[in-house]
Amino acid sequence: MSERPRPRLDFLDALRGFAVVLMILWHTADSWLADTARNVAGQETTSYGILRLLGGTAAPLFLLLAGVAHGLKATADDRKGTARRTAMRGNVARGLELVVLGYLLRLQFWAIDAVGVKLPLVLAPLLGGLLLLLFATKRLSASARTAGIAAACGALLYAVGLFALAQVQPAKVTSVLRVDVLQAIGASLVVLAVAEPLLARAPWAALLGALGVTLATEFVAARMPGPLPTPLAAYFARWPVPEGVRTMAMFPLLPWLAFPLIGTVLGRHWSASAGRGTLARDLSVIGVLGAVLAVGANETIAYRLGWIWHVPWFIPTLRVFARVGTGLALAALCYAGLALAARTGFGTSARAERYAPLRTLGRASLFVYWAHLELAFGVVAAPLKRKFDLGTWALGFGALTLAMYALVLAKNGPWRRLVTWASDRVHSRPRSAPP
Repeated sequence: MSERPRPRLDFLDALRGFAVVLMILWHTADSWLADTARNVAGQETTSYGILRLLGGTAAPLFLLLAGVAHGLKATADDRKGTARRTAMRGNVARGLELVVLGYLLRLQFWAIDAVGVKLPLVLAPLLGGLLLLLFATKRLSASARTAGIAAACGALLYAVGLFALAQVQPAKVTSVLRVDVLQAIGASLVVLAVAEPLLARAPWAALLGALGVTLATEFVAARMPGPLPTPLAAYFARWPVPEGVRTMAMFPLLPWLAFPLIGTVLGRHWSASAGRGTLARDLSVIGVLGAVLAVGANETIAYRLGWIWHVPWFIPTLRVFARVGTGLALAALCYAGLALAARTGFGTSARAERYAPLRTLGRASLFVYWAHLELAFGVVAAPLKRKFDLGTWALGFGALTLAMYALVLAKNGPWRRLVTWASDRVHSRPRSAPP
């Protein structure tokens, strides 16, 4: 009898896909729902509270999975004997690439939604600087000298663009420099790459680091921005801003770095479990413990019991515990779902694998994140903002999710085949012999 295929670490793609769905859910709810669907008589509606709770799980999952991916890669590099310096440079490059992409996304919003395209003398140096910085991250692994020169030129050009922007639209500088989730993931990966020599010897140190990050959050936030430039301080913690002013620090490292630190430990553990054949058992235990942690660390319960009022500095830690617990429970559910599909033979064909919705969305999470934002928040969504009741929003959320799934299938299907065909034609051309 042939052995049935068993899901291994592909449950991580499904979990990332689940995070994508939650992300779209929250972004559309936050943008499209009318005020009457959010509040009644000054009180938040139950439905909106549930949506906010579900949507608040997406960003922690992305950060946790970034740490898991780092842990898996570090384990694979050790197994292959990759030089530590080479691995570190590659990991730093990937982290910096995500940071630059985060600023490119902020620039896109300014250019399209704030009519930045009408200011070409401002847009050109900003865009040119970021493209040079992106090129530098691509070259870092191959040539540090080339990357350094490109990064210096890119940073100078970007600074010129920021100076020009500050002269014509000073209020938009905060928006362009906002530290969002991509910057948080990228900066976290840089921290993990630099700390890898320590984490390789003592993986548990990442858990202590995560605890320290959460406990230090309130202490550091009370002292920000201090003498630091605000674009740099925004990477460390969030500080109070005047009412009506959006903060630059959307996703600072304190406390968000805690999720990748915990994730890298999980990645190493799950890689070892998959090798031993104990992944199913370990995930079952972790899933139960995660569910208990998610309930026990629930912030609403803590406030109703009253004890959290006496230790407000513990709130960031409590929130991280609850969200990590939720992530662990969801990871176990994703694994169980794939295991059931494999056991029954459902979804094991190559075609079914290709069109598996959650895994398909998970593997294209960055693409979906980038593509859906304009439809949820940008000028395209302007006629929809604050207009929908709960039922109409649900239809819109479902339609946008299906549209993103179809877009990913198109990207992975005909478009990719066209690019591959064109590349093959170019490389198969006969070349004339040298004279």
